[in-house]
Amino acid sequence: MQAGTPLLMRCDASVADTEIAVVCRDLSKKYLLMDKGDAWRLLFSKEPKNSRSFAALQDVSFTLPKGEFVGVLGRNGAGKSTLLRTIGGVFTATGGFLSVDGHVSGLYGLGIGGHSLITGRDFARRWLDLNGEPLHEIPAKIEEIHRFTELGDFFDRTLRTYSTGMRARLYFATVTAVNAPIYVIDEVLVVGDEYFSAKCWRRLRERLAHGASGLFAIHDWATMLKICTHAIVLEKGHVIDSGPAADVARRYVEVDAPEEGVADFAPDLPGNFVVRHGEAACLDFPVEVMSDVPLIFSMSVETFKPYYGWQHLLQISPTPFAGKPGRWNVKVSLPHMVLSPGRYLLNAFLAKDEANEFGEYKACAARGWLHGNALWLEVIGTPDKSLSRLQMDWSLARVA
Repeated sequence: MQAGTPLLMRCDASVADTEIAVVCRDLSKKYLLMDKGDAWRLLFSKEPKNSRSFAALQDVSFTLPKGEFVGVLGRNGAGKSTLLRTIGGVFTATGGFLSVDGHVSGLYGLGIGGHSLITGRDFARRWLDLNGEPLHEIPAKIEEIHRFTELGDFFDRTLRTYSTGMRARLYFATVTAVNAPIYVIDEVLVVGDEYFSAKCWRRLRERLAHGASGLFAIHDWATMLKICTHAIVLEKGHVIDSGPAADVARRYVEVDAPEEGVADFAPDLPGNFVVRHGEAACLDFPVEVMSDVPLIFSMSVETFKPYYGWQHLLQISPTPFAGKPGRWNVKVSLPHMVLSPGRYLLNAFLAKDEANEFGEYKACAARGWLHGNALWLEVIGTPDKSLSRLQMDWSLARVA
């Protein structure tokens, strides 16, 4: 190793913090761009002189705490798949420091599922064998994979007969059948039907409950929020943002700034509304209108739970409320608060009453977590695990 070359490390628990699963510091990965002559010279000697290269990762730094999932956001070509494969040991880094404390179980995409002429059962057996599963445990693991996929007889048919969704079931079930301390998953959960995706989330939550960690590379920020507590954003191989998942998602979406000088919420708008479960509620939104144009008001209530994600719970459709300058008070009355006790994100919007062809309005004032200034709705009462409780009458009758 030449002097000054960065230290590369696959696994060393003595270096990594006992609460950290993966450490990346200034991690880099480059690919040589070669012609046929360069390939022969590389085979029999060292890197060809004056060779060109492409930097897929450049100075990537982050940590993955044990017991958490970190999301990796970025557009196509940003370096997400290269990062996951480097951490999983498929690729070797060309610079920087990498410490991985534990075995990595990797699902790197739907394009690397083995030869299309092998069966789903053969794929599962080969994958488990290559990843060091004890021979006496493999038959039971294969049956578990078969049950999870619900592929039936297709499990013993060749992969070339599988649809994309069927391959997603097979690959995910195989990779997560191993109780690994670290998982790296590349966008497979957005493939397939809603029923299978729900099974995937349940299994990942089970793995997290038992202390597993992971990296989840994806384009869709809303899907990322279902399981990740923290996130990074890659662009051309660089980390351009990092932090709590919800904050990173908000910046990644790049929500348009509201149009100024039309209307705004008054400074005395409360940041926290407190209501009681099961009772009537009234929410007051003081508004200052500066322009003589028709306006609409809309409101929504959402929740964000780590490992369950972002959920939209209540929505008030855009409603006309004013058309003259001055101070106004928008009063939202709810005859019965159905949300269970807890703390919820509240979003409120003002906009000109001019929808585009898609039914969208250009906001002139916004309060919400995507804008970094969320309001809160606090529902008090007896705690409950459900998100809502509806009043209802029920009866039981025996039918002869």
